[in-house]
Amino acid sequence: LIAAGMLAMTRQHACAWARYGIRVNAVAPGYTRTELVEELIARGRIDPVAVAGRIPLGRMAAPDEIAAAIVFLASARAGSIAGAILLVDGGSQIGSGHAALREPAARAAPSGRPTYIVAGASSPIGRATVRRLADQDATVVALDTDSDQLAALTAALAECHALPIDISDENAMQTAIGKIASRFGRVDGVVNAVGLDAGI
Repeated sequence: LIAAGMLAMTRQHACAWARYGIRVNAVAPGYTRTELVEELIARGRIDPVAVAGRIPLGRMAAPDEIAAAIVFLASARAGSIAGAILLVDGGSQIGSGHAALREPAARAAPSGRPTYIVAGASSPIGRATVRRLADQDATVVALDTDSDQLAALTAALAECHALPIDISDENAMQTAIGKIASRFGRVDGVVNAVGLDAGI
């Protein structure tokens, strides 16, 4: 669990330093396969299968994944983030005790080009998200009801696909996500940008 002291310190320093343009955030990692953890596994002190069974993603993080979160928060891309705690724990804190975790499954970190779905891609934040993901060498599938806006958005972007769909139709969305996963072999994330026109 996130320590109350860590949370309070991050917020206090964020408020104190924001006036100088300095952003203070924190990363809260879960189980990570560091050299120390690998050594404890080898000595039988940690059961990696049992640990994976308590993590919704089904695996421990790699050190590079924790570093990536830190670099993101330190970068200009996170320029409006201050006083935040970024959980990098595979969903452990939100998934504790979930029934699905009783059957651990060994999963490797995915490799190759990631695939993301952006629902509400025609909103201002949706458009910006699609462009950002496309710039990260990802396959992006943009979903929205406005086919003309989707076509204009995706036309100039490599590996970006438009899929006009009623995003308020839950069954249609489930079917679409299944077809996207089947076509591209994976779905790494779904971004919900629906109703974010005002940025709130």
